[in-house]
Parts: sequence; structure tokens; C-alpha cells
Amino acid sequence: MSSSRYVGQLKQQNNIQINSLRESNDRAEKHMLEHEQTLTEKTNLFMEYQQNELKKHTDDKSNPHLVTKEQVGLGNVLNNVQATKEEFDEHLNDTLNPHSVTKSQVGLANVLNEKQATKTEFDQHAQDTIIHITAAERTTWNAAESNSKKYTDAHSQNTNNPHKVTAIQVGLGNLTNDKQATKLEFDAHTKDNERHITNTERNKWNSAQLTKISGDDGQPLVSITSDFHSELLNSPTLTYFGYDKAALEAPPSNGRGFWTCSADKLYGQAIVLTNDNKTYRKSLINGAWSSWERLISSSEIDNVPWLSVTYKNGAKTGSRPLQYRKVAGTLQLSGHVVTNRDVVFASIPTEFSPTQGAVKSVEVSGTFGRSKLFVNSNGDLQLSGVSADNSAAITGYYIDVVVPLN
Repeated sequence: MSSSRYVGQLKQQNNIQINSLRESNDRAEKHMLEHEQTLTEKTNLFMEYQQNELKKHTDDKSNPHLVTKEQVGLGNVLNNVQATKEEFDEHLNDTLNPHSVTKSQVGLANVLNEKQATKTEFDQHAQDTIIHITAAERTTWNAAESNSKKYTDAHSQNTNNPHKVTAIQVGLGNLTNDKQATKLEFDAHTKDNERHITNTERNKWNSAQLTKISGDDGQPLVSITSDFHSELLNSPTLTYFGYDKAALEAPPSNGRGFWTCSADKLYGQAIVLTNDNKTYRKSLINGAWSSWERLISSSEIDNVPWLSVTYKNGAKTGSRPLQYRKVAGTLQLSGHVVTNRDVVFASIPTEFSPTQGAVKSVEVSGTFGRSKLFVNSNGDLQLSGVSADNSAAITGYYIDVVVPLN
């Protein structure tokens, strides 16, 4: 390799290195300028913040450093409002007893604060011979006093009631001017055993039943208006009462009734007769109240109408229609029905149905035998099972049963 070529390569390499150093230097210089500018901006912001804080502090007149009286040499000064020069001068010139000096403080406690008579007025009074008595007048009047005493002594010895004193004036206004009983009459009265009771009679009558059942006029002893249960428990254990249907737990109509219970008031019965001619009963059993139960009369039972049953699944009437009614807490079914077993052959409303359902035995027609009648709580009626001499000869079923609803 020639020397000139070698020198050229060195120059080229040097130029590359120099250009690279220049670029690095330019980048470093640019970074320094940017950093310097950022630092200058932050310094300016900090100086501005410090100026604002210093101004706020210098403008603060509320003792930010908590300087005390002792620190400024005024430890003995009280923190009270001081009088102004004008107020002090006004006090000095006050001639109206500013310190409220009293009579006692100046030794005149017994002196009245009243206007005094002048010397002229006093002399005029002393020389007034009309309002003052003379020696002659005093002698005359003293003699009159002696005469008056004699009259008074005579009057005081007069026992004929000279002043007409009455019985009322001496506290006996209730006494009448009647003849008094003699001692013999009094003794005769005290020995009258028909008019006076004996101790045995008194004990007998005191041991009698004294608790009222009704009012003195025979009307209800209590009238229940707010709560039927609590007011009955506050009544005697045997009570004739009236009630308002608006009271809590009361029957649906106004009326009257009787209440009877045990001494501890854990068990009892209330019977009421309503104004609409109905009778209800409520029981208290070990502190728990039952619902009202209406007592049905025989006339009401006889007059309850029969209602027709709704057939289902091809069932039909046999010798007489199937009917139902509700009487005194029971469901009554009556009729002759032709139907298949193990199907719902009829339905009645749920309000006529037993709450837990029921099973009754019924007779079959066409032969001797019986089947089971299921009365469901939803009102469905169904026959199931049979025991008969000849099941093929069965022509129907006699549905004549009484089912308790509860």
C-alpha cells in the first residue's frame, strides 16, 4: 500500500470521528440549553411563590407568631375594655350619685325619703286650736269615760242576749229548735234489735258477692270502644257488656254480651247478641283468643238453600241431582250421580270445601256395596275403589254426606 493511500484513509477516518464528536457536542449543548431553560422557569415560579407567601405573611395582622403580652412588656395589663378620655371625664362630672351610695352608708338608714315641713308650716300646725284639745276639754271627756264604763259594766252583765246573737253566728246553724229525746227513749231505741244489725249479720253481708255484673240501672257495666280483648280482660270476671263494632277484634255488628272467665283470666268465654239478630262466641284458652264463631239457629239451617254441583268428565244426574250447601261449619252433599271412578266427576267452590280435604264412604246403586268419596280442598269430587257384591251391576253412587270444613 502506498503512503499516499494510507494517509488518505487516515484523513477519512479522522473526518468521520471529528463529525461524530461534533454531533455529540451539538446534542450535549442542546440538552444543556434545554435543561437551563427548564431550571430558569422553575426558579422563576419558585421565586414568585415565595414573594406571594412573604406578602401574605407580612399582610397578616392576626398575630401569626402568637406574640404574648409578656413578650412586649405588658404582662400586668388586663384584657378589658378601657374607658375613653371622654367617658372618664363624664364620670368625674356626674353629680347623680354614680356609685349608688345608699342611706345606710351615710348613717341615715332610718330617714324616710319624704318632703319635710317648713318652719312656717310647723308653727301654723302647733297654733291650731281646732285639731288640738284644751285642758277643759280633756277634763270633760275624762268624766264621760267614767260614765261610759258604768254603762258598759251594766251591759256586760246583761244575760238576755241584748245583741240578738243567732245560732248561725255561733257556728250552730245546722241545729234545729226541736225537742230532744229523753234518756228513756234513747235507751229503748238502742235496745231495738229489729232496727239494729248484729255482728253476725254484718259479717254475713260483708261476705256476700259485692262485684257488680251490670250498672245500677241494669244496663251494661262497661262499653267496649277500642280493643275487645284488652277491655274484657280489664273487666270483672262476670260482666254484662256492650260494644261498638269499630273496636278491634269485635264482631261485625254492634250488640251486647256476657263475659265470664277464670280468676287468673287465662280461660274465658264471651257470648254476644248482635243488633242484627245473630249470636257469636269467642273463647280464651290459656291466654290465647279464638276467632269468632257464629252460632246458627235451627231456622237458619232449615232455610239454607241447596246449590247445584258442576259435573265434569261425563258425569250426570242419576235418580236425583247432586247438590251442596254449607251449614254451621259443615259441607252437606246430597244426590245420586252416574260417573266413572278415579276421575274428577264434579267440583264445588273452594269456600265450601274442607280446608284439609276429607274422605267419606258412600253407597252404590244397582247392587250392595260402597265406594270412597274424596272431597279435595280445591273443591274437586272424586270416587275411588269399590266393595260390592257385583261391581259390574253398579248403576251409580248415592252422595249423601256431611263433611266438617275444618
